[in-house]
Amino acid sequence: MSITNPPTRPSGLDALFAPRSVAVIGASASPEKPSHMPLRNLLRNGFAGEVFPVNPSAESVLGVPAYASITDVPAPVDLAYIVIPAEFVLDELERCAAAGIPCAVVAVSGFAETDSADGRSRQQRIAEIAASSGMRILGPNTNGLYSTPASMSLGYNSAHERTFTRGRLAIISHSGALFSAVAGQLEQREVGLDTFVSVGNEADVTMLDLVEYCVHQGESSVIAMIMESVRDGHRLRGLADDARARGKTLVALKLGRSVAGARATVAHSSRLAGSSAAYEAWLEDAGVPLLDSLESIAGLASIAEHSPAAVRRGGLGVVTYSGGGSALVVDRASELSLPVAELGAETLAALAARLTRPAPLMNPLDMGAGIPLAESYEALSAVANDPGVGAMVVFLHGMQTPAVNLMIARAIAKSQRDTGVLHVVIAPGGVSCEEHDILSDAGIEVFTNTALCLSSLKPLVQVATYEVTTERAVQAETETLPEGVLDERRSLELLARWGIPAVVPRLVRSAIDAHAVADAMGYPVVMKGLVDGVAHKAEAGLVRLGLESPSDVVTNFTSLEAVIAQLSPSGGDIIIERQATGEFEAFVGSSRQPGIGHVLVAGLGGVYTEAIAQVVLWSVPVARDRIRHKLLDSPLGRMLGRLESENPGVTEQFIDVVDRVQDMLLAHRDSVDAIDLNPILITTEGPIAVDALLVASRPGGTPP
Repeated sequence: MSITNPPTRPSGLDALFAPRSVAVIGASASPEKPSHMPLRNLLRNGFAGEVFPVNPSAESVLGVPAYASITDVPAPVDLAYIVIPAEFVLDELERCAAAGIPCAVVAVSGFAETDSADGRSRQQRIAEIAASSGMRILGPNTNGLYSTPASMSLGYNSAHERTFTRGRLAIISHSGALFSAVAGQLEQREVGLDTFVSVGNEADVTMLDLVEYCVHQGESSVIAMIMESVRDGHRLRGLADDARARGKTLVALKLGRSVAGARATVAHSSRLAGSSAAYEAWLEDAGVPLLDSLESIAGLASIAEHSPAAVRRGGLGVVTYSGGGSALVVDRASELSLPVAELGAETLAALAARLTRPAPLMNPLDMGAGIPLAESYEALSAVANDPGVGAMVVFLHGMQTPAVNLMIARAIAKSQRDTGVLHVVIAPGGVSCEEHDILSDAGIEVFTNTALCLSSLKPLVQVATYEVTTERAVQAETETLPEGVLDERRSLELLARWGIPAVVPRLVRSAIDAHAVADAMGYPVVMKGLVDGVAHKAEAGLVRLGLESPSDVVTNFTSLEAVIAQLSPSGGDIIIERQATGEFEAFVGSSRQPGIGHVLVAGLGGVYTEAIAQVVLWSVPVARDRIRHKLLDSPLGRMLGRLESENPGVTEQFIDVVDRVQDMLLAHRDSVDAIDLNPILITTEGPIAVDALLVASRPGGTPP
């Protein structure tokens, strides 16, 4: 795989991750003060470089000579760690910049996180100091960092007091407080740590700056982002590609996954593609596996650090020693969208030849269904060697005798050594010390929790099977969209120009005009009122369905005029459409999310869109094959599949609609905030949009 981003060194970050000297500005001599802890932790963890406490009120701190000002330090300083009140930070940063210090950490609060004018102003000034001086600044509102390669613990979280073994896990986190929770998980799984960095408010150094350093210069093999949001999705997508090219696994744990922030949006699609769901889809499509817990970070790191075996491209091979175990593993794998491999004919033949009393031969393979346990190795290695198997999951429970348990453990270890395919073990009841030693010596991780095991393994499977989305040709934008919410008539006309099947609305100005248009269309017809600021017409009483006669048309035109007059003193428009019928209703929409761009969403539609809320999402751009793959695995995809016998090609026709919406989004990338085609009727002739809403952005890409 080619490397998409050149391995440039972010300026100043070498001094953050591997400083030769550190000044702690504000280091207190009082053990009870938080500002005492960073220097104490730095010294306790054996930092080999020079250390300079800066405190005008002390001659020394923790036995180290102190200096009244950073300008008094007699030697070059690579990293300044600042723990003084916020109102004094800016002057101190100016002095650090003047002294030529390449990197500083502002480890105090009192900035933009306070949502005060003073706090925002101070943070803006930090960014300006960094930009003008070239000094990189981590924070503010960070509690620091931990680097085992540099033997550097620089912070005041309780985890900074610990001494970690050197490992292959780097954690870049928007939450510094979670360091202690992660630390406990790592200790339980006997996993080392490479780096932990608390990002803080990102006035200068961003999460992606730190991720880039870990991808290009760091020694970690797993890079975990504990993230609230990301500012530059395009850059993160490139870093994920680079990480894979270097054999590293970049994963994310998303904080704040509620949908509360999406409640006030205009389009159904914006609510259904709210921040959490949009990020999940975007991260998956970008090749950044999404973790669901701190425990899974430690679980993933333990597999990556301890196992010498590889995860290949493919699904899970599952061998269990009870039918119940098989069901538990497969059910949980299905919930996590982890594929279970279909065993090939050669594998089935090998199993039939190797096993003296073969049970039903399938994946999962249940050794408890009559297969002699002494043939565990033959069964395990045959499944692991199947070309469609990427990783092995073995579900164990205590057997009749300790000797049998040890025999099975040896078989699992030998299977991994001989096949080179990664094996993990799920043993809810635990294993004996002897079994643990056998498996541990082979680099095989043992989990007592099925869900944790599979969620920890999932990122490695995803990375092994990820396919990079190729760039697609984008048609140039040929028109400027009017700012604001486009009503149904204008939205449908625009979509039709992009080849999206849609009803043709006719604007009518009077009851007589409506009568004539309806007669020409043929009955039944639909009549709708369009009022500026009213996005959802049915809820406002602006939709009249099933009008069968001229009298129906005239009566409803008059009543719609009255409703429009009540809703808007400036009035509105009335349109008529031929009433279409279909097998069921679907929808397609899009939502633009800060930092990551457009996300496509589709699902079962109509008035039940949000009540059902079982949708499928794709980040833009997305390949047509991926649209198809995710659609077919959704409730909407299964509904379309049932119609294929009577309406061949209906699924591909629906994929056409999604793809054409994507084309329009790419052409109008900076001028469309949301699209909502709802409902789309699935008819015998194919999908047809019968209502639409488009939200166009203000100049500069700002939603109205």
